[in-house]
Amino acid sequence: MNFRPQKLDIELQGHQPVIERVLNTGNGLIAAGHFAAPDIRHKMDELSKDWDDLMMQSASRRTHLDASLAKHKVKDRHRACRLI
Repeated sequence: MNFRPQKLDIELQGHQPVIERVLNTGNGLIAAGHFAAPDIRHKMDELSKDWDDLMMQSASRRTHLDASLAKHKVKDRHRACRLI
């Protein structure tokens, strides 16, 4: 099955390493005693929370789409059986 929701999942997976690099860089700056460490920590926390929210929403969307697709397949099978 190749449709848009799968493309979104692949796109999100492709961004995961970038998110991890940003967070690792931020941790490095904080560990080095950067003068803006509190602001960096705040932005990192926001990024982590927003990324986690996005991933949860994507998983929820995938679950709903999969359930909908399964229902349509069952309906199609029932229609096909009635036509025979």
